[in-house]
Amino acid sequence: MSQACTECHRITSGTTCAVCGSSALSSDWSGYAVIVDPSRSNIAKKLNVNLRGEYALKVR
Repeated sequence: MSQACTECHRITSGTTCAVCGSSALSSDWSGYAVIVDPSRSNIAKKLNVNLRGEYALKVR
């Protein structure tokens, strides 16, 4: 089951976030966004994302 990082919202299947290194992961998340070009994406700007990848819109 996929989990989302509570710090940067990156979706991961491991025990730590590959982007920020946080171990604060949650399986209680909603919304799914695939960021392809962070420099041109309004969603990436709202999420404060600078890297390509899969992100949760809301993490609890």
